[in-house]
Amino acid sequence: MHDWWTAVSGKKDNEYLAIVGSSWIDVRDLAQAHVLAIQKEAAGGNRIIISEGPYKWQDWVNAAHAAEPKLPAGNPSYEPAKAVHYIKYDVSRAKKLLGLEYISIQQSAKDMVENFKEKKWIA
Repeated sequence: MHDWWTAVSGKKDNEYLAIVGSSWIDVRDLAQAHVLAIQKEAAGGNRIIISEGPYKWQDWVNAAHAAEPKLPAGNPSYEPAKAVHYIKYDVSRAKKLLGLEYISIQQSAKDMVENFKEKKWIA
């Protein structure tokens, strides 16, 4: 949460936002995956990677800024289609065995921004 807020609140430079990233999952999807893995017999004995996909921090900045335009826009030169992701997991087993549909980065960011507003962390 701290890293997320640091990125979307404008405390990281443009190069960092466009280059640094990893793979992400909304905690609600991870919880759902655990429940489904217990419920679905076909999932037994399998190792299943749960990940919505790769990101660069600017992807989160874009999603948070769309949800709350008062938040900084970040790196204007960032082009998601040209981003190089060094981690990209094959999550086909999660789809096949669990039927898991992931919460999008846009929805996850919107929900976090709304939660921050409720807590009065964002005016």
